[in-house]
Amino acid sequence: MSNCPNCSHPIQPDWKACPYCQTTLKIACPSCGKELQSDWKACPFCGSSVGGAAKHFDDKPGAGPIGYCYRSGKAIHAGDPHFKCTDCDQLFLETYRFEETPVCQQCAQEQGMAQALEQERTAKAEAEAIQAREAAARKAERQRHEEAARLAREAHERAAREAEASRHQALEKLGITDEHWVAIQGGRFLMGSPETEEGREDNERQNWVKVGDFEMMNTPVTWAMYLAYCEATSRELPVEPDWGRHNDHPVVNVSYWDAVDYAQWLSEQTGWLCRLPTEVEWEYSCRAGTTTPFWTGDTISTNQSNYDGHYAYGSGCKGEYKARTTPVDRYPANPWGLHDMHGNVFEFCVDVWDEFLYVVPWDEFYSNKESEDVSQDRSKYQLRVRRGGSWAYGPNAARSAARESTTPDLGFETLGFRLARIKL
Repeated sequence: MSNCPNCSHPIQPDWKACPYCQTTLKIACPSCGKELQSDWKACPFCGSSVGGAAKHFDDKPGAGPIGYCYRSGKAIHAGDPHFKCTDCDQLFLETYRFEETPVCQQCAQEQGMAQALEQERTAKAEAEAIQAREAAARKAERQRHEEAARLAREAHERAAREAEASRHQALEKLGITDEHWVAIQGGRFLMGSPETEEGREDNERQNWVKVGDFEMMNTPVTWAMYLAYCEATSRELPVEPDWGRHNDHPVVNVSYWDAVDYAQWLSEQTGWLCRLPTEVEWEYSCRAGTTTPFWTGDTISTNQSNYDGHYAYGSGCKGEYKARTTPVDRYPANPWGLHDMHGNVFEFCVDVWDEFLYVVPWDEFYSNKESEDVSQDRSKYQLRVRRGGSWAYGPNAARSAARESTTPDLGFETLGFRLARIKL
């Protein structure tokens, strides 16, 4: 006989609940002290016989458990983490669950589930390791490809730089580089001069003309450029002018055919397509979008161009007469970046001279006229066009629309040339 732990009334050992206060009763194993159900005859933990020697106890007076942990014997109350083993059909506290399965640890061990799970875990770890190695191998391969591509790209860029440097050095030996060319965007412009322009000639009749894209040298060909050609081809040097052959002065005493030969040689050396400019290209480049007698405006001065300063044009003043050529970049460039379009030296154009070229509307005539490249036929000795004026002529000859003719087989100290370049 023992007493209820809640109301102290006498209770029998085999009672499951106190009849006076309704407290659920437990018993403890007299040997190991584990909590047991009141109707158990023996302790499942230590094997001791319970009989009447067990005493009742309760962890939570007044709160009845929903069962007892089969492993520890502790009461399981509502809200306690617990589970029911699907194998032995017993209640257990959460502590005795095998991994995340609905099986207790003892059953799992007996069934070999732990070993199977360990094998599964090992297999998974091995699979993950294989995947990691494969991913690392793919990453390494990708990095090798990227590195190879980077090295190839750097090698290509280095080769391109070296080729460009070599090409630039080769061009420097020729005295001419890409920096000497100005891109001219084609368009339509009014060629010739109005009847009211001072010094106008009858062969300057105005016509609207279309021009395609091309490039123009920003200066006349210099002595340095032409002498490099003579040295490379063993060509006879032009007659030296009284003031000498200065590298940065325009070459003079060269004929139309000398200029054509130089353009052909330069094309062969560089891969460019070089030629003398057409008369239309020359005036279009000289005007640079202007409609006045000079790109400088209605007049010009010897501070802007090398011409015979004994003469003035329009409202301008007389100036200096240098009696010789000057460096090709001494005077300001026009709005399109071209130097010496007025004065210093006359410049050959590729065209055969036609006194009354402007009598016919140019758009009806120009395409057929220009398609005939007379520079390729040495049998044609007709006069050629020269433009731009020179150091020995007054400013009137340097007007944008001023036209003059010259023989193709003779050179003069007042006559040079510049080239046009056509993109292939």
